[in-house]
Amino acid sequence: MSLLEALGLASMAFVVVFTFRTARAGGDPRAAIIEAWVNIVIGFSFNLAANWVLIPLMSEGGHFTAGSNFWGGWVYTVVSILRQYAIRRWFQTRLKAMVEGLARRAC
Repeated sequence: MSLLEALGLASMAFVVVFTFRTARAGGDPRAAIIEAWVNIVIGFSFNLAANWVLIPLMSEGGHFTAGSNFWGGWVYTVVSILRQYAIRRWFQTRLKAMVEGLARRAC
């Protein structure tokens, strides 16, 4: 097993344990872990697609330069910021609608 595979398996185990412990807590932590998982699924999908496009562009002649790593990192940063902003706004809108619905029922 390579070091990368070992790190990947260790990170998967951490995520599973963390998810189950947080989900069992209920309430606010449960909403946070759902948001985190939505972010992970979308982020993983976006980054996988970005890798297919960016890695060939970044690897000039089969190797990476400091400049290509720098600019590729910025592309990933912009994708991450936009993704997280959209997900957070969607969750906040959903939460606001739920609170307003509960307020209407209470009146």
